[in-house]
Amino acid sequence: MRPTTVSALTNTNKMSFTGTGVNMFNVDGTTFSVDGDNDRVGIGTTAPTQKLEVNGNTLIKSNAGLLNLEGTDHTYIQWYPKGYAAGRKAWTGFGSGSSDDFSVSNENTNADLVLNTTGSGNTISNHNFIATQGLVTGKLDFKRGPSTSSDNTWHSIELEAGYGATTVSVYATGSMDGDMKIQGVDISNLLSATTTWYRPTSYDIGATQVTTSKGTGTTATNVAPRYNFTDNKHYHAICPDGTIGTGWQAYATSRLDDGLAIKCTTLSSGYTTVETGYGIESVLNHPDSDENDLTNFGVCPAGTFIKSISVYNDSYLDRHLRVYCTGIKRQ
Repeated sequence: MRPTTVSALTNTNKMSFTGTGVNMFNVDGTTFSVDGDNDRVGIGTTAPTQKLEVNGNTLIKSNAGLLNLEGTDHTYIQWYPKGYAAGRKAWTGFGSGSSDDFSVSNENTNADLVLNTTGSGNTISNHNFIATQGLVTGKLDFKRGPSTSSDNTWHSIELEAGYGATTVSVYATGSMDGDMKIQGVDISNLLSATTTWYRPTSYDIGATQVTTSKGTGTTATNVAPRYNFTDNKHYHAICPDGTIGTGWQAYATSRLDDGLAIKCTTLSSGYTTVETGYGIESVLNHPDSDENDLTNFGVCPAGTFIKSISVYNDSYLDRHLRVYCTGIKRQ
């Protein structure tokens, strides 16, 4: 058959194909197929299951090209890595017409979301991290200790059960004076009921880490015995691996004097901390210098939790309040 050119086609002088059947019209078998019964088109298949089904690799070639998904109130992409019959395993996009949230959801049981570069760029995250809907509720808890005028007493602040600490703060005059605070988020599905207080031994930032000592009590009262801190050193209260901070404590004479301690709660079975040791120093610690008459605070970046607290001691707990943070991952 000779090649044929069809010309002079217009909206009135058109070429149309009508017919019935799943594969009523095709080009070279599976190269292009039209399903007249269900109004579907298949490329690489003669039995398309959607309006357009492509069986094979696809290249959309265009400089600054776009792939647009348009809906009336929501639209999203679904992922079937084990075949369509095995069901959807993940989806990304706007999954509900009643919400403006953009979701990235892995629906495999006990699976994670991993962000990682394989080229020469920086790794965003090379850990399996927790980002599963329902594990973090968005609920906050805020607790405040005794006022700055409360002397000769323990300043102890603990979050409600099920909350992981993300922020601590304290007010400083000539040294750290009081008004200790803590804030956390509800991660009750990730936390067990096992808690322990830990107090530091002498530790200088940058030096070899000294293992944190376990507190002698089971409650906040007198859990970190009042012992004379060596002056001009940083003190570091550290939660062991597999636990995160849920409270903190110090003793006040005329100012916060010693007895720094951190309350650590063990993660639920199957979860552990991403960072080991004392964690990663937060970039959201303030201030960097010895400044008076303001609130010193440490905040962990979103998605991470306090693993240790550090403060500098001269004759009192004086400055450089720091938090060190960790993510949570599945084991």
